[in-house]
Amino acid sequence: DNRVVRIQFRIVTDSKGAHEELQKRDFQLQNVLIKELAAMEVSEFKSGLDELEASLKTKLNAMMTEGKVTEVYTIQKVLQ
Repeated sequence: DNRVVRIQFRIVTDSKGAHEELQKRDFQLQNVLIKELAAMEVSEFKSGLDELEASLKTKLNAMMTEGKVTEVYTIQKVLQ
């Protein structure tokens, strides 16, 4: 509907190995983000970020082998 969203996350892992693995899986992380964000409605961007953060954490942990994601934080959000 011609709206633009810019959103930035901070992802916290439980170890240096998990952090390094997540960096290598950057393309998978971007794919998960795009799919999650594409399915959201405007109202969800305004009030449903807790659910998005939890969903991202679950999906990222499902692909991790060297540790786990402990937290996903939304650190910037612009909706125009």
